[in-house]
Amino acid sequence: MISVFKIQGESMSPRLSGGDFVVASRFYITLSEGDIVVVQHPVYGRIIKRVKHIGESGRFLLTGENEQSLSSEQMGWLARSTIKAKVLFSGRKNTLLAT
Repeated sequence: MISVFKIQGESMSPRLSGGDFVVASRFYITLSEGDIVVVQHPVYGRIIKRVKHIGESGRFLLTGENEQSLSSEQMGWLARSTIKAKVLFSGRKNTLLAT
């Protein structure tokens, strides 16, 4: 399933800014470090961040794009089941950009 999410906040700026949108798929085969994902975080709710590190156990760390973002340590190690979608494209106004 394909979903569209609107970015709120500047934690992923300059790559993604408030008001931008992302097109994400719930069906993806691989997950790699550097991918942008939609996560249902147990404390922070739905967030869109970049995968920073994937551990041997399959758990992963996230990161934002700027210093105002929550740190990887604050977000903690997360289970793969918290990933709800992988971002395929992002857009500003009428422009689509590949991630």
